[in-house]
Amino acid sequence: HISCIPPSAKFHELALLCHEHSSSSKLPYLDVESSLQKGVEDRADRMIAAASSLAKKRKNGEDGSFSSSFLKKQFKNDANPFLPGKTFVNGDWMTPYDRQIMDLLIKSDELQHSKISKKVLSSFCLPDDIQKEVYSKPPVYAHIHSNRYDPNHRPKRHPPSTELCECNLKSSSEGITCDEHCMNRISGIECVGDFKKRKDTDNPYWNCACGPDCGNRFLSKRQFAKCRPKREQGKGWGLITVNGVQKGKLVLEYVGEIIDEKMKRNRLDAWSKDHPNDPNFYIMQLQSGWYIDAREKGGLSRFINHSCDPNCHLMPVNVSGYMRVAIVASKNIAPGEFLSYDYHFDTQDGDKFVCRCGASNC
Repeated sequence: HISCIPPSAKFHELALLCHEHSSSSKLPYLDVESSLQKGVEDRADRMIAAASSLAKKRKNGEDGSFSSSFLKKQFKNDANPFLPGKTFVNGDWMTPYDRQIMDLLIKSDELQHSKISKKVLSSFCLPDDIQKEVYSKPPVYAHIHSNRYDPNHRPKRHPPSTELCECNLKSSSEGITCDEHCMNRISGIECVGDFKKRKDTDNPYWNCACGPDCGNRFLSKRQFAKCRPKREQGKGWGLITVNGVQKGKLVLEYVGEIIDEKMKRNRLDAWSKDHPNDPNFYIMQLQSGWYIDAREKGGLSRFINHSCDPNCHLMPVNVSGYMRVAIVASKNIAPGEFLSYDYHFDTQDGDKFVCRCGASNC
C-alpha cells in the first residue's frame, strides 16, 4: 500500500528501495512512455476530456449523452487508487480489468476465503519478466577502450624478446604477411615496428620487418567485431555479434581495471557482503598475481556469458611488453548469435552457483 511506504523510500511501479538504500542506490530504469502508469494516466485524461466536452455541449444548449446529476454522481469524491489526487470515473468508463484490480485491492480480505479466481489474481500480479525483458537496461558501468592501471602500482613490463619475426613481405595476391605460421603469433606476441625503421634503441620491442599492415597486429589496431548487448534467456544480459565472426578472428579485448591479488580479494569480499544475491562475476586473470576487473570500468566484452560449449576462447597476448587478453572466435559465429567462452570458474562456494549455459556437455 502506498500509504505504508516511508516518505524516505523511493519507488515506482517496478520496484521499491527501502529508506536505508534509497540515497545510495537507484531504481531500475522505467520506460515511462510504455509503463502501466502512463496508460492509466492517458485513460484518465481521456475520461476528463470527454466529461468536459459533454459539459460544454450542455452549456451551449446541446443535447448531452448524460445528465448533470449522473456526471456529479460519477465524479463525486471518487479517488483513483492508482493515481492519488486525480479523479477516477466509475461505471462504463472503467475497464473490466481495472474493476478486477479495484476489487482485489479493496476487498483484500476475500483472498483468505478464496473468493477471487486464480485467473483474476494471476492477471494482477506483475511477472518478474516485465522488469527484466521490457523495462531494464544494461547495468551501469564506465565504458573504457583500454586497460586502466594504477600508476603507482602496476605489473612490471615484460622485457623485449631477442627473437625477430622471420616472415617476408608478400604481394596482396599471395595473402597477408604474419599469418598463423608467424613465430611471433605462435608465441603469443604481437608484431611491433616498421620495415622502414630498422631495430634501434628508440623501440626495443621492434620485432617485425613487415610493416604496420602485417596480419599480427589486431589488438594494436583495435580490429574488433561489431557487437551489442542483448537479454539472453535465463542468463541476464549477454552479447551478440552484429555481422558474424569467422573462426580464428578477433572478437573483442577484455579490458578493465588492473588490480593485484590483495585488491581482488578485498573487492570480492566487499561485493559479496553488500550484494549477497548478485552472482555476476567480472574478474579475469591477466597474468600471475594480476587481474582485470571489469565490474565498474570495462568494455562490451564484460557482457559475454559463460558456456561449457563456447564459441570463443581467451588468448593472452604480449603487446610491447604489456599483457592483454584477446577473445577469439573458436568457430564460425553467425550474425545475431550470442558470444560465450569458458570462464574456467573455480570456487569453494559451489552451492551458490548454478550453470545455466544449457550446453549438452554442461
